[in-house]
Formats: sequence, C-alpha cells, structure tokens
Amino acid sequence: MGMAATAFSKAQRKGLLRRLSLAAMLTLSLAPSAQAQVVNNVPSSASSRLSQGFNQAAIPPVPADLKSYVSNPADAPEITAIKAEFAKTEMGIALLRFAKDHDIKFVLAPDLPHKALYTPATSTISIRPGQKLEGLMMYTAHEIRHGWQDKVLGAIDMENGVMTPWQRWTLRRYLEADAEAFSAFFEADRLRSGIHMQPGFGEAMPASMIAMRLRGEFWSKDGLNFGEYRQMAFEPALERLHTYNRLHLDYVEEVTLNFGKQVLAAGNDKAKLAALEAQVQNAPSDAAFEAFLRHLGGVSLNPERQTSLQSTSVTRETLLNDYPRRMINPRASREFPPVLDKSIADMTALQDGYIRVLHNTSGKKPALPKPGA
Repeated sequence: MGMAATAFSKAQRKGLLRRLSLAAMLTLSLAPSAQAQVVNNVPSSASSRLSQGFNQAAIPPVPADLKSYVSNPADAPEITAIKAEFAKTEMGIALLRFAKDHDIKFVLAPDLPHKALYTPATSTISIRPGQKLEGLMMYTAHEIRHGWQDKVLGAIDMENGVMTPWQRWTLRRYLEADAEAFSAFFEADRLRSGIHMQPGFGEAMPASMIAMRLRGEFWSKDGLNFGEYRQMAFEPALERLHTYNRLHLDYVEEVTLNFGKQVLAAGNDKAKLAALEAQVQNAPSDAAFEAFLRHLGGVSLNPERQTSLQSTSVTRETLLNDYPRRMINPRASREFPPVLDKSIADMTALQDGYIRVLHNTSGKKPALPKPGA
C-alpha cells in the first residue's frame, strides 16, 4: 500500500506554504492539556459515542446524495461490496463522501503488485481483486487517507519541490504511518459500532492489531485521548515500516538523481532554469515542514481539527529526527540506520552540488535555504 507521486502547480505550492506558516504558529500554541482531550471521530456528531464500547449501533441511512454513488451499477461487484460496508458507519460515510467530492475513482487491477494503491495523477484507488472483505476495508480506508493527504494537505505538491533528502525520507514515513494508523482507527470504529466482522480481518496487519487495541481503549472508562492514539496507533505504525525501508530510500535517491538530470538537461534554456530555480526557492523551511507534519497523526478529514502530533510533548527533535528513524524490527533497527545515514549524506551532498550548478548556470546565486528559515 502506498501513494505514487505527481506534479502540482507553483501557485498551489506557494499557497500551501503560506497556509503552513500560519498553521505553525497555531499548532505550537496548543496547551499541554490538549493531549488529554478525547479523540473526536470524523463526523462530529459521533464523538459522544466513542467510549460506549460494544453497544450495537443502528446502521445509518445512506444519505440521498450518496445513494447513486454507493450503488453505482458501473462498479465491479467487489467495489460495490466495499462501498456498502463503508456505508454502515458514519465514519465510513464521511470517507465515501470525501472520495465522491474529490472525484476519487475505485478500480480493480488484477496485475497490481500491492493490495491497494492510490495514484495522485489520476485520483484513482486501484484494488487487487480476490481479497477478503474485512481486510479490504482497512486497505481502502488507508488509500482514501492518502487521497486526503494529497487533496487536502497537498503532500504531493510539497514533494514536487526540491526538499532536502532527509525531509523527503521523513515525509514518506509520516504519510505511510498516518494512513496505517487512520485505517486502524476506522476499523476500531467499525468494531465499536457493532458491525459484523467480515472475513479477512487478520490479513491487514499491523492495522488489525492496532484496531484491537484502540477498540479496547474506546471501551475504557476514560475513552481514547490523543496521547493514547499517538502511542497505540501512530507510533506502532511508524515502527513497523521496516518493510518500506528500501522502497523509501530508493525513492529519495531516484528523485535526487532526476533533479540532477533536469539541471544538466536544462543547459542554457532560461525558462527551464527559471522553473528549476523556483522549485529550489519554494522548498519548505524546517518550520513549514514541521507544521505540515503536525497535521498528520489525526483521525479527522478536517485539517483544522487537532491531531496527536500537536501536543507540546512531541518536540521538534522527536518529530524531525527521532520518529523518522523508528524501527521495531531488531535486524532492521541494527543494520539499516548506517545505510540510511550514508545514503542521506551522499544524496544531500549531491543535491547541494546540483543546486550550485543550477545557480551558476542561471546566473542567480542565492544562498541555499537555511534550516528553520
């Protein structure tokens, strides 16, 4: 499961960075007590039910404007079954509405090497057929969350700029962990709502394991708060990304090398050089990047809602340096960090060299972006 990259306009990117600069001030001003607040579900009307445990919830009626979307005769039977299951909870209905409003399409892809995949360039969630339904619930929620990261937060827009290699690595870790934790919360909400579990629950690891823990916390006396969600869902999702280590590092290396190819291929073409210079100058500062990351680790589709990463107990050091290195697999945690550090150092030196070549060729020689600027 994952998300492919695509390109967005410079205007969109500038708008995102302006919003994130403002968000940084709001985010870091949250009181320490915010961590203890009970987590709100996606639809605000459901928040009062979070701690009710296993009370059987009445299946909500499908809103009139979603009926044709949920029961679309053009959909494959497996897609129809997925949508019908989503429509059994308020959170599922909110996710379906998000997909519909943002024109995210669902297709079956028999040759897909992944169980599911969101492709930003086409706003498509591809699903490999032949999988059991309960696992597909989590996989699909995971990919819709990637759609939210793209459509609402502008994650792919940010990736389209000249981020530092460490920022690029960090962002990929966060996007994947956020989607996995979110899918676990979605599944825990299904269990809390009393929905009959379909076959395939145990196949969607680690989301299914995290979902069981969250379900238990929903049932606890004090409910689930953001600190607990971070510790029980987001952090475990981060720590279990060792299977993505090579994939994410290869992606960082590929993007860095492609940037160098673009610089060298631009020659003396002023338009191409100007476009590359704009990418460099629009790279996120550490402050904007931190603000972006703190919008992840939540359970809402509203970017203004609080997330588990907005507590003052989550320091910048934890956010930017500790979390990106977390790995629970003993062998990976022992063998991979030196590989990661060397590769990031090599890619950083290479990218800085490409930027100097670009500045010299274009005639513009601004200083490299300063950390924290």
